[in-house]
Amino acid sequence: MSDSFRQTSGIEKLNCLAVTCLMVLFSGCTQPQPVVIGFAASLSGPDHMLGVEGRNAATLFVQETNEAGGIDGRPLHLEIRDLASDDTTVAALTRELVDAGAVLVVGYYTSSAALAALTIPEAERVPLVSPSATSDALTGLKDGFYRTIMSSAGDGPSLAHHMRERGIERILLLAAAGNAAYADTYAQTLGRKPGIVADLRFTRIADIDYQYIESLATRPEEDRYQAVVIIASSMDTGTLAQELSIRGLLAPLYVSGWAGTDDLVAFGGKAVDGAVFVHQTDQDHPGVQDISRRYADLYGMPPGFGAIQTWDAMSLAMDALEKADADPGRIGLELQAIDRFEGLAGTILLDEYGDAKRDLYLKRVDGMRIVTLGKIE
Repeated sequence: MSDSFRQTSGIEKLNCLAVTCLMVLFSGCTQPQPVVIGFAASLSGPDHMLGVEGRNAATLFVQETNEAGGIDGRPLHLEIRDLASDDTTVAALTRELVDAGAVLVVGYYTSSAALAALTIPEAERVPLVSPSATSDALTGLKDGFYRTIMSSAGDGPSLAHHMRERGIERILLLAAAGNAAYADTYAQTLGRKPGIVADLRFTRIADIDYQYIESLATRPEEDRYQAVVIIASSMDTGTLAQELSIRGLLAPLYVSGWAGTDDLVAFGGKAVDGAVFVHQTDQDHPGVQDISRRYADLYGMPPGFGAIQTWDAMSLAMDALEKADADPGRIGLELQAIDRFEGLAGTILLDEYGDAKRDLYLKRVDGMRIVTLGKIE
């Protein structure tokens, strides 16, 4: 055998060895593509509290999922957009998330934001999952929109029952104009019985006609309002309660579940003490305690209902992603097929339209904290 043949053969072996080593090296260094989950919520503006709590919970959920191996070794990535409490931004930012590779989007904490997202045709977006949009206007629609919270249609009757037990027959309703679909869900029930003396919608608290409210409060006893119901964000609800209290216009107070965060107490102070509302989460439930400790360890405060409900929404999303092997073409089909999943406080049922059924709880502000009075049967 010639020396030149031996040299060529040796070079070829070295080349093969080098290629093999490079293939092993690069295959070992190649990272699996992340599964992108969009997150759309108000992280600024008056509606920020639910969005911030939700982002914190979603971030912790993604972190712990990735530590456990992700989805078949693929890590989750949370792509976040701030709706800035402005529903005119919702459609554009949702499209941004789709363009960024999101295979589904979690968020839309107000009903008005959810309705704005649904202006995008279903064929042009990915499935949407909301932890807290409760307007009855979102119920019974096959639109690729899923809720891990029930419609607020049951909130009004529950509050009305509480009022009737206390002899309240006439109420003053004050509601944020920007979330009309949600407010209407309450007004439709409360307008029948006990009965609404006046239904005032406001864009800014400063624009409310307090002289008119004073005229309502000074009517003959049989005509004046006996309770006040405020349907607004926690910040606006607390601020408005303070204003009514200062003016001597406050009566027994009822608020919406939307307001049921620590900001209600922070902005309302003594004016909201005794306020009653309906919620779909119980922070004291044993199933919530473990995540509450982990959340508090990371963020230095316990989770509010926005965080707890976001955890449930992320759990539903994860269930669908795992069943679909994160295949974008199958995620919507898997979501449609889910009729129940495990939330932090137990099983949550989903109907054919993606609307949830779960327990209701009556809550009250007691001093400087929100307490659960019990489950509504």
